[in-house]
Amino acid sequence: MELYDKDSLVYLSADSDNVIERLEEGKNYIIGGIVDKNRYKNLCQDKAVKQGIQTARLPIGNYLQMASRKVLTVNQVCEIMLKWLELHDWQQAFMDTIPGRKLKDVKLIEGEPTQEEEGESSQEEAA
Repeated sequence: MELYDKDSLVYLSADSDNVIERLEEGKNYIIGGIVDKNRYKNLCQDKAVKQGIQTARLPIGNYLQMASRKVLTVNQVCEIMLKWLELHDWQQAFMDTIPGRKLKDVKLIEGEPTQEEEGESSQEEAA
């Protein structure tokens, strides 16, 4: 807390009501600050709120309808975020990273086009 401006911190929690649409430059995302092993509902969320840190969750439900809970390991969240930075495509980042056992009965949700698709459409319209 002493090292970063509190306004730059975003605590990632599956219990957050805030859904991130993109990773923002200048934000410091906290992943797995408390390993609660799913035993205590809202433990991470409540701690962040108590410390005045904004919270958010990945937009998994906007792109995938999973049969199991949308709780991931620290490594998986980090890999998803890195993949998003590479592709700017949440759905592909989730599909490439979430373990197959969790994707067994997954249903893809048709969503908004990715930033790259929007750029391609704009370029096609301009031509």
